[in-house]
Amino acid sequence: CGMYLEEKLQDEKDPGIMIHKRYGKSYPEIIDGLYEIFYQFIQLNHHERGERKIAAKKAVELTDWKDLIENYISAHNQALAHVRKK
Repeated sequence: CGMYLEEKLQDEKDPGIMIHKRYGKSYPEIIDGLYEIFYQFIQLNHHERGERKIAAKKAVELTDWKDLIENYISAHNQALAHVRKK
């Protein structure tokens, strides 16, 4: 879901969510990244946190299953077709 949202929100100035890129990173790097995300968040004032909350709700709407199910079914069917060809 993170890669999908990252692509969809790449042009947003402040998408309201922070995507933590963990792939290929060591456990200490992951922890450091989480620390940075939390630290950045606690530096926000009350108004900025409110704006992020509103923006996050809009971003989450992009991951609603009622919108994603068609893509999921299509990918599933393609995978089945690929396996059957072997």
